[in-house]
Amino acid sequence: MLRILEKNEVPLQIGDLAHAMRIDVSVASRQVGALVRDGYVERAVDADDRRARTLALTDSGRELAAEAFAVWRERARHVFGDWSPDELQDAVLQLRKIADSVVRHHDTPDHRAMTGKGTTV
Repeated sequence: MLRILEKNEVPLQIGDLAHAMRIDVSVASRQVGALVRDGYVERAVDADDRRARTLALTDSGRELAAEAFAVWRERARHVFGDWSPDELQDAVLQLRKIADSVVRHHDTPDHRAMTGKGTTV
């Protein structure tokens, strides 16, 4: 969540954040509430739609996002340090293919029938 907010150049509405994370808005809202309470995210009135609220990282939130990404990057370097660049590229391509397939089949009639739900984001 912090990484998504960090990468966006403009504040996001909660629905946009939930969509980017592929989670239900209610789940995103609870998580954002904790981040707001802890001072990492701030809510503001959307300049284009005064009924809506936007989300942006605070300075503390940007620091936490940078620290978390640095830890993730170091862990990835440790875990995949003995992989060749070609092996890493092949793995990335396969993971993207898996993710694309999951996303493509998420809101299909078969998925809705199996779960009893439609799209939640």
